[in-house]
Amino acid sequence: MDDHRLTDERLCWLAVRDQIEAKTRPSLLMRILSAGSSRYGHDEARSHQRDHMGAYAEAVFDAAQELSADDRRILRRNGVVPDWFLARVRELYRDDQLRDR
Repeated sequence: MDDHRLTDERLCWLAVRDQIEAKTRPSLLMRILSAGSSRYGHDEARSHQRDHMGAYAEAVFDAAQELSADDRRILRRNGVVPDWFLARVRELYRDDQLRDR
């Protein structure tokens, strides 16, 4: 993969996506219940997860704007975000969720 063609925002998303997916994935109990529920319920659960992932993607984009030049260099070289980044994404996500209520 040619990292030079990817934006810093995209690289940030790739660096944190698995952690965010794990956070938005329904619990085991919810997956068991939805497996036995109607197709509509299953579709609703998947739609809900997609909505959360979209909101997290926006938060990642916004947090990426706060990266310093050094942070961006490390991101491009090593594919990792700074230690503060994921906490900032979660903070931006929470703020967005509170605003939408």
